[in-house]
Amino acid sequence: MHTIDKARLSRHLLTFLAAALVAPWAQAWTDKPVRMLVPAPAGGTMDVVARILADQLSADIGQPVVVDNKPGAGGAIAVQAMTSAPADGQTIMVTASNILTEIPHVMKTGFDPVKDVRPVGTIARAGMVLVGSPSLSASDLKDFVAYARANPGKLSFASYSAGTASHYAGMILNQKAGLDLQHVPFPGSPPALVQVMGGQIALMFDGIVTSMPQIKAGKLKAFGVASKARSGHPPQVPTLAELG
Repeated sequence: MHTIDKARLSRHLLTFLAAALVAPWAQAWTDKPVRMLVPAPAGGTMDVVARILADQLSADIGQPVVVDNKPGAGGAIAVQAMTSAPADGQTIMVTASNILTEIPHVMKTGFDPVKDVRPVGTIARAGMVLVGSPSLSASDLKDFVAYARANPGKLSFASYSAGTASHYAGMILNQKAGLDLQHVPFPGSPPALVQVMGGQIALMFDGIVTSMPQIKAGKLKAFGVASKARSGHPPQVPTLAELG
């Protein structure tokens, strides 16, 4: 169980949205449980955000709010589950914004983010951190870049799904640093982090929320945060801009 407070989530940078069917929004929830879809597996940043929101929403409306994880297909499985549900406001979705804004441009998702989904509100922002396997001999990003350049095509980076910010950030690192890291997508952050911690994959851009416990435990190396300013979690990790 993650113990992440709402104030901490709001200080970071990856935007999360609550979304619903394009249909007349219910004026008030009924006495039935509310279903909260999440297009990611349990344990990832999206899931953590959704469960915090579900707990608070349940307390506010006096009804159970059930988190239903539907990962896969660039969010299309969760969106399909939402559009197949009755348009009565009892089924909503919590998602990272790029599920609706970026992924439909690079993957066949089977849904129209403009016609099929209505964003309801911004919930939180979460930052990303570049983490590496503790078995890497590189002590910092400069050392890793030098090693990767000397071993082109032999190293890889993970993402928590193709088309996500995690994927894009890794490709940008490849381009800006002149590397040849191979992309390995996973169905969510937790299984990707297992491979990075185990040394099977060198690097990953992950949400600060999900990587922080592993960084503190010494199971991941933190090379840099992907933001303009340092994060308070942890403050000693430099930004990628500082690292050039």
